[in-house]
Amino acid sequence: MVAHRRLTILGVLGASLIGACSTSNKVSDNGLGGLPYPGGSGAAGGTGGSNSTGQQPPPPPETENDDSYTAPVVSGRWIWSANPLSGKVALIDAASFRVTTADAGLAPTYVAALGTSDDTTSSAIVLNIGNDTASIIHAVNGELDVQTAKVHPGANRMTVSPSGRWALVWSDATLVNAPDPTEGLQDVTVLDLGVTPAASYRLTVGYRPSRVSFGAGEAHAYFVTEPGISVVDLPATDPPSVSRDVAVTANPQDAKSVRDVTVTPDGSAAVVRHEGSRIVDVISLADGKDVEVTLPGAVTDLDLAPDGKVAFAVVRSTTPSNGGAGGTNGAGGTNGAGGTSGTSGTGGTSGASGAGGTSGAGGTSGAGGTSGAGGTSGANAAGTAGGLNAGGEGDQAGAAEGGMSGATETGVAGQAEAGASAEGGAPAEGGAPAEAGATGNAGSPVQSTGASGGGPGSAGGGGTGSGTVTAPSYVAALDLAKVLKNPTTFEQIAIDDQVGSIVIAPQGDVALLYTNATPSDHVVILDTKSFSVVRTVLVEAPVKVVLPSPDGLHAVALLGQATGSQKPGGFSLIPLTTSLAPKIVGTDAPPQAVAVGDSQALVTVDGTDPVKNLAVHAVYLAQLPGFGTTRITLASPPISAGIVTDPAASLGFVAQSHPEGRITFLDLVTGQPRTLTGFELAARVVQGD
Repeated sequence: MVAHRRLTILGVLGASLIGACSTSNKVSDNGLGGLPYPGGSGAAGGTGGSNSTGQQPPPPPETENDDSYTAPVVSGRWIWSANPLSGKVALIDAASFRVTTADAGLAPTYVAALGTSDDTTSSAIVLNIGNDTASIIHAVNGELDVQTAKVHPGANRMTVSPSGRWALVWSDATLVNAPDPTEGLQDVTVLDLGVTPAASYRLTVGYRPSRVSFGAGEAHAYFVTEPGISVVDLPATDPPSVSRDVAVTANPQDAKSVRDVTVTPDGSAAVVRHEGSRIVDVISLADGKDVEVTLPGAVTDLDLAPDGKVAFAVVRSTTPSNGGAGGTNGAGGTNGAGGTSGTSGTGGTSGASGAGGTSGAGGTSGAGGTSGAGGTSGANAAGTAGGLNAGGEGDQAGAAEGGMSGATETGVAGQAEAGASAEGGAPAEGGAPAEAGATGNAGSPVQSTGASGGGPGSAGGGGTGSGTVTAPSYVAALDLAKVLKNPTTFEQIAIDDQVGSIVIAPQGDVALLYTNATPSDHVVILDTKSFSVVRTVLVEAPVKVVLPSPDGLHAVALLGQATGSQKPGGFSLIPLTTSLAPKIVGTDAPPQAVAVGDSQALVTVDGTDPVKNLAVHAVYLAQLPGFGTTRITLASPPISAGIVTDPAASLGFVAQSHPEGRITFLDLVTGQPRTLTGFELAARVVQGD
């Protein structure tokens, strides 16, 4: 596997920000512990007509980062760069800035470092896609020796073992645009680099491989394919071979639903996430035992702890902000009967009718839901009071008015109509009181006994709103050894925020949770040792990707455009082990690539300034933990960024798009740049920018 990754943000995000704090409720054993699945609503109260509740469609899948293997590769103090246009490979000494070039095959495109390097030696392998060869290059004191090995046609990826003995050349289906169904991309070339010349072996693995890893001791390699996992034996002396295939789904038709298959570093187990499924498969690669772990909802991301013993699965909330139903209509008060007419000989005056009942008090609307239009209350004599309404419409919903009392004698309370969706309506006002009954007619001249006067009508009962809180997301910690024995034994916590992606720091006990399926400006910090939420960090703009530093003390979040901002993007520097505030930096062009070390980070930006309408090519040097940032203008579009792994060098670099090769080196302390241009022609030009 190459030593450098270029991060490219993919996909189109939604239109609203998520705003909620994160908390946790820890459970054990089977991880369910009575916690509800995402969804549900509060208890409803009151009586009368009901209001409708709007439902939002689920967010799209989380966006993964893709890798670019055309970027320069760092090995100690040495940087390897391949140029497919010139057919040359360049080796750059970061200590002296000396550049040495050599001819490779036709269109050298993918490069990977071989094993370790020191102050005098370094090695790399380059895949030449133009003539289906690989160039194995050894450097001694900057002088290059090139060997050539044949590989299968259509190869586009290389994975190198940690020792540098084995190079697996294969065809990644994810890098092929709309392949024909008959293109299985199953050919693999295994290069044994422990002998001279390198030995080449052709093998066939499962349909459309997408990932490969080495097991402990480099005795096996594991190709993740659509049907399952192809196990390749790598014996010390005998030729390599495909020994078996391990299925990752019982139904072959489900193969394409497999979204994420990860093999543990020691090769003992594999964990499988299926797109849209709440089931995670844990498979023992030793005996093929497969257990299913059921989680509260569809798992959107799955990652392993650095030691491979625990898998962390994320269940994203499907309702980021869904209001509850409005309060139900209260029953209107009943008007009193007519008053008792007096006893009179000459015509007494009839009593006044009872006062009309007061309409029901307004119920409190739910936290959201849909507002109803005010209903029309009943009439004076026998009508009921006006109905209550749900919360008012709009993000700043006003109180909905109560129903007006009716004007006819036999009016019926009106039904509340469905209104627009409300984020949180104010309490609805009560209906207006019904008017008093009209005065009775005068009594007859003859003596009579009037009817008994009615008391005032009873007030209608106020409706109680039904509030739906934001459905939580969940994170589960699956101890693989334990769940293989009992798939209900795992830990799970609820996150009162919408998170769908997880990234785990290489060192320390920290993981970062976020979502890029919707424009969320939250990053949740999780302590993986205590399995609890540390805090939620607000970064003020939609998160695209979060990358922790190797030591787990800091992280860099690449951001999209914030609401109301003229900056098309930005980044945030986040402290992970202290409660200090993150630093937010807006950029004049979207972030493109990032390289994170323990003490510094590089973030490149490229595009057009929307305000000045000028091209922007730049890199930001950020200091960790001080969070000071320096912006350096580049002469051409950046391709990738990297940090020289030799600590004595204290250099970062940015590879740029240039027909003859261009790399800008940055002093990681001062930010002073030095640019090498034209090294593909062996005519080095060093510029002090």
